[in-house]
Amino acid sequence: MLVVPFEFDAPVSAAFPRPGSVGQVTDRPALARHELKGIATRLARSGPGDDPAWTEGERRRYCRLIATDRYDAWLIAWSPCSGVELHDHGGSQGAVAVASGRLLEHYTDLRWRPPIRSRIVDPGVTVSVPGIRVHEVSNPGPTDALSVHVYSPPLTTMTFFDPRPDALLVPLQTTRGELATLEETTTLL
Repeated sequence: MLVVPFEFDAPVSAAFPRPGSVGQVTDRPALARHELKGIATRLARSGPGDDPAWTEGERRRYCRLIATDRYDAWLIAWSPCSGVELHDHGGSQGAVAVASGRLLEHYTDLRWRPPIRSRIVDPGVTVSVPGIRVHEVSNPGPTDALSVHVYSPPLTTMTFFDPRPDALLVPLQTTRGELATLEETTTLL
């Protein structure tokens, strides 16, 4: 079983909805980038509480922290060398805050299609994920990683893309569902 190190400053508010309590989808606009980053940062600093309701995955575990009609927030525990292949977020924009460990992101976007860039996201760092982003995320190890992901509107689809240079950004498949189902459809290693 994956042991997740929790090193947080403050307890999580008891006001978080229970996992699975998703609100009805509406036509309300997505939250702004700074709002998503603020939510992700605060959740990463506060921790998941005493008994997160983990959804088991093969290489990652997931816990839905918040589910509203405008955004959802997930806690993801990454084992060393785990990852998710090149994908989008179905037009949802997001923010990722690394609480412990570190993540490696290889990314580009669907509009400009620049070359793939890479960056390490260290603990305490929150990054924006624009709605046109296509990326591959992994835990380079050697320790477990823990991150908070916030999406607006709530994430319901992901398209996975061919990572080969001669076919870069050619869609391979689109999955529908909640984050744990979407990501575990295609995983690295």
